[in-house]
Amino acid sequence: MITARETIKKAQFFDLSENWGNIDMVHYRLIEVMDVYRKFLGSRIHLSPVEGAVHSENKNHTDKSWHYVIPGRNKFSRAADVFPDCELYEAFIMALRFNFTGIGVYPYAHYEDKGIKKEDTTRGMLHLDLRTAPNFRVIWWMDLNKKYHYVNNVNDFDKLISIIKQNG
Repeated sequence: MITARETIKKAQFFDLSENWGNIDMVHYRLIEVMDVYRKFLGSRIHLSPVEGAVHSENKNHTDKSWHYVIPGRNKFSRAADVFPDCELYEAFIMALRFNFTGIGVYPYAHYEDKGIKKEDTTRGMLHLDLRTAPNFRVIWWMDLNKKYHYVNNVNDFDKLISIIKQNG
């Protein structure tokens, strides 16, 4: 069986020093797909510095999050929260071209780096996952009030694109 630990050693753009949580609980395909996504994006993507950015054992995600291992559903975490170094719009559109079956857009999220003030770091975050529903994709976004909005039709999609372009 291929493992995430083996896969990350071969990855071009990621390594073990990043915020994976327990790497042995991460699905190897997530790393493979994210590595190719990063290559085609042409910009760095940073795993969120928040605990549980990939594998999580705490409860800072929704109950059925793919960051968790849930017995009977998945043996490995299949989700990552990432901050792209490019425009959020560009990162989102590129994510749509890949096999991510869950894409969450957080246009108001901050990536705080040493020496950078929080108000200067708004660049937005993406949740990318490989949930095991290959013929069904879920897309959502979170507003300033931390309310989730799901994309169910073309009007919802157009609204999301507008928000990304305004804020991301």
